[in-house]
Amino acid sequence: MQNENEKKEKASGGFDWAEKIENIVESSVKGFMGGLAERIRERVREIILNIQKSLLGFFLLLVGFIFALVGVAMFLNDFLKMSGGMGYAVVGIIALLLGIIIIKK
Repeated sequence: MQNENEKKEKASGGFDWAEKIENIVESSVKGFMGGLAERIRERVREIILNIQKSLLGFFLLLVGFIFALVGVAMFLNDFLKMSGGMGYAVVGIIALLLGIIIIKK
């Protein structure tokens, strides 16, 4: 049996074409899939970084908005000589109405 295989190898020049083609196809598929997985991994990292930046920006925007509302309320209290924190109530009602309008649209 081995003699026949040896004869076949010698007849084909000692080179197994099927095995060589199989190796080439296998390495090509591994390279393609490995590259695809790496591209997906990079894209996920980019998306996570963008989400983190957006969340940080939203948080700072929210904090700044709250400070601005408090400042407007204090200005109304002092400028219009309102008593008992009416400036806070006016700004709160305006913010509440704006929120309701935005949600309804």
